Amino acid sequence: PEFSVAQWVSKRPDMENKTVVIDFWATWCPPCRAAIPHMNELQQKFSGDLVCIGVSDESADRFKRGMSKQQVNKPNTFSYSLALDRSAKMKRHFGVKGIPHCVVISPDGKVRWQGHPAYLDSGKLGAIVQAGRGAGAPFEPYWTKNKR
Repeated sequence: PEFSVAQWVSKRPDMENKTVVIDFWATWCPPCRAAIPHMNELQQKFSGDLVCIGVSDESADRFKRGMSKQQVNKPNTFSYSLALDRSAKMKRHFGVKGIPHCVVISPDGKVRWQGHPAYLDSGKLGAIVQAGRGAGAPFEPYWTKNKR
């Protein structure tokens, strides 16, 4: 499906010709919060070619309360974008049964990897990013089709 969320918590990133990592998570989930530094590291390491997006299906109010309660609302806690998808449409599309769960999509719109973020290391992601360089050139990624 088109990349669609109900609300961007941060600025919507430019995903065109980038490898996209969708991190399905929630503020109440301890393993999800534990993955934040790892996701920051991946975003920073591959910043020119990668967009990480943390997607929660919490309501805006619950998300805000959870961010405050878990003290993850401090500046610079996240090096990547955050969004809310209350309907969990994207989560269902990818068959996510538990969180945290990451989906890696190459610039050509193909899912290249799915799993727990702890198993997404820089070597694995680096290979996907490297293969994706130029792979998106003749193909318009699904998340840009309805942007015009």
